[in-house]
Amino acid sequence: MLPVVTKRFGDGWCINRMTVYDIRYSFEHRILPSWLYKHKGQFTGLLLKDKNVLYEIIDDMFKDAEMENPFTRDDFDIVAARLSNEIMMLKIIFPAPDQEPLCYCSYLFFDQNFEKTSYFCIEKGGSIEPDKPYVCGWTADGKHQNYGNCTFDENDDFLRCLNLHISNT
Repeated sequence: MLPVVTKRFGDGWCINRMTVYDIRYSFEHRILPSWLYKHKGQFTGLLLKDKNVLYEIIDDMFKDAEMENPFTRDDFDIVAARLSNEIMMLKIIFPAPDQEPLCYCSYLFFDQNFEKTSYFCIEKGGSIEPDKPYVCGWTADGKHQNYGNCTFDENDDFLRCLNLHISNT
């Protein structure tokens, strides 16, 4: 079972169960980037072989939390592209997020030998600018990076992530 959040009140403990938000956040922001950086070709190969693996992972997370999964297999998708001889990309499409910082999608960039690898998220915007998503990234050591707003116009989200990947050496 997934860990639960606990808070101490007086002499007793109050246990808060995982929420849909908690599970989805862990999936998009912790599990997927961690697996990309740790398992590299094995992980990307699995995603390329069967996009349903995304649903199966999150479905198992809901089962572990003893919760009903509100998502279907059709809510997740993967788009793969070889952008050049040196850059491959996987775009993971998630169900539309209902709150920040859940993701619309993630972009995984890598070279053939996984010497240069990047994980970016396109997160739902906040209360000030809810229609403007954010470009964020996760590093191999688990650090979150915020690169500011983007749009979905003319592939702005993808181009911002690609440029960030190229410029990070």
